[in-house]
Amino acid sequence: MKHRCTILLPVYNGLPYLEYAITSLLAQTEKSSLIYVLDDGSTDGTSDYLKTINKNEVKIFTLEKGGLTKALNYGLERVTTEYVARMDADDISDKCRIEKQIKYLESNPECVLVGGWIRYISEDGNRRSWEIRAPLNHDGIVSKLKLRQSAIVNATTMCRTEAVIKAGWHDSTTFPAEDYDLFIRMSQIGKLANLPQVILDVRIHEKSVISNNFFDSLTKYAESVEKHFGKKIKRSRRMYLYFDACSAIVYRKGLHYYLNRIRIFGVGLIIIAIILNPLRLGYFLSKRVLKR
Repeated sequence: MKHRCTILLPVYNGLPYLEYAITSLLAQTEKSSLIYVLDDGSTDGTSDYLKTINKNEVKIFTLEKGGLTKALNYGLERVTTEYVARMDADDISDKCRIEKQIKYLESNPECVLVGGWIRYISEDGNRRSWEIRAPLNHDGIVSKLKLRQSAIVNATTMCRTEAVIKAGWHDSTTFPAEDYDLFIRMSQIGKLANLPQVILDVRIHEKSVISNNFFDSLTKYAESVEKHFGKKIKRSRRMYLYFDACSAIVYRKGLHYYLNRIRIFGVGLIIIAIILNPLRLGYFLSKRVLKR
């Protein structure tokens, strides 16, 4: 069988969720995919678990700890398929995800990257939140990227491999905003799109709630926008982004409590997030309630 897509699955200390992620990829209706598991120096038993996998379509790469962008580029260097997809090691892909994304790219030759909507789930996978919607067309996605709003969820993406290579792969100097930077560069060589349906369950757990590099990403994001769009971000906009980041952190913590701990406390934190940035209420409604 000719393989058509390679799924890059970077992992660092991925237990206990890694097994569910890999199982969801092995259960795909599209059977022409390879799965590259990029073990970035795990120390929690991940490597021992990976040794138990005996599937021809799963290839394990054991790396020294070098960070996410280095692991992804290591995988990209070895991709020989027409398409390359991404997924995180604690998430679960819909069984039709890869099939739907390949069909979309086949039907839309001008498109170089396609993502999709997501849904947050609890640590045990039993509680689910509302679906998280994103713009469907290129112009809407680019407009959101310029505002540093969620336009594409990195873990849902599938790209044309040649387009990623042309765009320059992942730039480690832009971490932890490397996904924004790559999306911006790819938007300048082809169209971006999202499927209008949930294709990934994103697990919310203690380690995933707040990134240690959250505020660093604001600086790197601003640099990418100014570099690729030639658009200087004003001081007032930078201040807004800072307060919005504070709001986002509280919101994420609230979502964690809502799904995994005490729901009423989680709702309280979400309300505080809205108070910190009242615009988040409109953003919340547009992504979860309104039909678009």
